[in-house]
Amino acid sequence: MFQRLSTSVLFVLGAALWATPSLAQTPPPPDEGTTPVKTAPTAEHDFPEAPKARLERAQKAFQDAEYDLLRPLLEPTLSPTSQFAQTESELEARTLLGVGLYFEAQKVTDAEQRRELLDTTRRHFLEILRKEPDHSLNPLLYPASVVELFEAVREENAEELDKIRAQRDDANGDVAAQGLKSIYIQREVDHRLYAANFLPFGLGQFQNGEQVQGTLFAGAQTAALGLNVASYVMIESLRGDDGYYDRGAGGTTEQALQWRTAQYVGLGLFVGFYAWSVIDALRDYEPYDVRIRSLDEPPPELSAGEADDKGATFQIGLGGLGVTW
Repeated sequence: MFQRLSTSVLFVLGAALWATPSLAQTPPPPDEGTTPVKTAPTAEHDFPEAPKARLERAQKAFQDAEYDLLRPLLEPTLSPTSQFAQTESELEARTLLGVGLYFEAQKVTDAEQRRELLDTTRRHFLEILRKEPDHSLNPLLYPASVVELFEAVREENAEELDKIRAQRDDANGDVAAQGLKSIYIQREVDHRLYAANFLPFGLGQFQNGEQVQGTLFAGAQTAALGLNVASYVMIESLRGDDGYYDRGAGGTTEQALQWRTAQYVGLGLFVGFYAWSVIDALRDYEPYDVRIRSLDEPPPELSAGEADDKGATFQIGLGGLGVTW
């Protein structure tokens, strides 16, 4: 029996020694209360290079509530100096960057890091107010907490902002004083006659200030009327002393008929051009024409200190015809 017991003990010891290396290579279990840290893969974004394109991308990110993209998008465009040529773009970029920094500060647990992020946000908001002291954030567009922080920055720096406003008011006042100049405004009103639209020879067009149309209608009607009168004169010249044609020194009846046709054609053309001119004049007719011009010196009627009240006058000239008072 002793031999069997010894054999069993040796077998147990051998099995224990064989298992010892495997146990030694087994990693120790983690301490209680310790959570393994998982490292998130670094996100890579294909951001544009141009500042304007970055601002447009940031605006879209703001609309999509992707606040974590605002800082990497806009910080390179504002640090160390602004890369925006227009003030409006810079103000928009600083506002969105401030929003991104503010929300980033809400996520961090380290108090010192959170304070640095909020201080950077305040600096960007102060730069906005230094450029535009009366600038404000729309509470319907931006989060209420961001608007409150912006207004807090305004109150904290109220004295500095008041000085900036005063300096700008003084500068604007000096510029206005240096460029101050008296200007006299002369206003002339020409009242047009409605009856002039029915006058021949383009007078309706001349009244409306349409010199080219008036000249064309005047020339066409004059030529048509001239043809009518000339044809009548030729008909009468062909008539003999006895009042008949084809006798004595008079012309033939055929010639007289030809000239009578020309007479009717001239009359028809005159009536046609006259009707056309009336329609054209009525289409472009305006009851009055107002002319305003600036003068460096007072007009002659005011230089003597008295108003010139001559009443209504009827004028006809190259500029048209009408009644002025």
